[in-house]
Amino acid sequence: MNAAEIVMGPSRTMGLGDRPAILAGDRAVSWSALDAEIGRFADAFRRAQVEPGMRVLLLLDDSPEHVA
Repeated sequence: MNAAEIVMGPSRTMGLGDRPAILAGDRAVSWSALDAEIGRFADAFRRAQVEPGMRVLLLLDDSPEHVA
């Protein structure tokens, strides 16, 4: 199961790219910006040689980046 695909799949097929996906205080993050952030996290994990099944600890504030 790929959680990113479950979350992002419908937004892609429905063409929601520019619509808000996350509202955090005075900040709105679009579906396309969230998709790009997910890609950056995925690339960082690949560079760190994180493989499926490995455990990873992330320390993040409650923010849109936490969702990614």
